[in-house]
Amino acid sequence: MTNSYETDFVQWLDEQANLLLKGKYEQLDIINLVEEIQALGRSEVREAFNLLKQIIAHKLKLEYSQLIYPRKHWQDEIDEFYEQLGLVLTKTVRNKLDLDKIYQAAKKKVLKQYDVNLPEQCPYSWDELLAELED
Repeated sequence: MTNSYETDFVQWLDEQANLLLKGKYEQLDIINLVEEIQALGRSEVREAFNLLKQIIAHKLKLEYSQLIYPRKHWQDEIDEFYEQLGLVLTKTVRNKLDLDKIYQAAKKKVLKQYDVNLPEQCPYSWDELLAELED
């Protein structure tokens, strides 16, 4: 099983799924299976972090930049990021995210691009940020 894990990941996944469905647990590639499950969880958290960073960065641009032209584009981007976030954000993923770290990353991104004064702390609460997902 390790061989197909290393040479054909999709085949390995199919094999593992079939073994699970057939109840052949003793034949599972447990070490690699656990590693892949944990990696999947980290990937979901990383994706949600990056989407929220983009959302916050674009909200900051809309709120603190004087530029007129890119505003519609920024709003369109926010809408797209929210659509993607809705696909990955669960309570478990949400609980693993740190809003202050996300904000600091977004703030750093905006300050590299624009000469604006941004608040030290995130001006958006979790409730405000996630309200878009409920619409």
